[in-house]
Amino acid sequence: MAGVVGGGVSTLLLHPLDMLKTRQAVFGGTLRQTLVNSIKNVASENVLNGLYRGVSANILISATSWGVYFFAYEKMRTFVGPKNTFEAAFLAGTVCNLVTNPLSVMRSRMLLTEDSSRTSSKYCSVTKTFAHIAKSEGFRGFYKGLVPNLINVSHGAIQFVLYNEFKKKIGKKNLTTQESLTCSILSKLVAAVITYPCQNLRARQQAGELANKAPKTLRAILKLEGLRGLYRGLLPTLVHVTPNVCIVFLAYEYFVGEGRNVKIQ
Repeated sequence: MAGVVGGGVSTLLLHPLDMLKTRQAVFGGTLRQTLVNSIKNVASENVLNGLYRGVSANILISATSWGVYFFAYEKMRTFVGPKNTFEAAFLAGTVCNLVTNPLSVMRSRMLLTEDSSRTSSKYCSVTKTFAHIAKSEGFRGFYKGLVPNLINVSHGAIQFVLYNEFKKKIGKKNLTTQESLTCSILSKLVAAVITYPCQNLRARQQAGELANKAPKTLRAILKLEGLRGLYRGLLPTLVHVTPNVCIVFLAYEYFVGEGRNVKIQ
């Protein structure tokens, strides 16, 4: 429940940043160009429609993935031992990605389509997106980008290990809200910078026919765009990190037994 609540609320509030990150990673261009292109096809009085394109799929995957991840993480800690946080985080991330990859593909298509505001669009809703992918690409279509997604499991592992290490460094049993948030933000920022190329590669592969001109393999990206190409969309990702992790981890610490020691001030 901590993961579902925290993930759902944070995604609803921060969806525009997630949308900009995905579109910039796949289509390139500056952040300003990405923003303009994202809202140019909607009327000025409905500008939020452009910024909140694909929000239903994003909330669905965020709530599901955080819920599955935290549940699997606690189970894996019991299985491998409470001290083996890295192994538990890695196994939980693998389970989570295998379960949620189809949702991730649907989210990417909805975020990247240019005409999702039209009811006739094949990617204008979760149900239409699911139906189109199932009909045109079959089961394999839902698992595009799975390899970089599985490699990106290291993100959660790095994040949780650093989070627990930072808490240990503080040397207190009862953490204040500020101390807990500091540990959360620092661990997330480090993990995001290290593993962002996996997210970039995943977004390109999941884009399907919406990004036919974009290179979709590591070798092609490095050859045509260089190392910079793998970090397109990093800025909105880093801006997204702080408020997102605040909401999610406060929910985690508040609801989970171990985290009830956090003093909400």
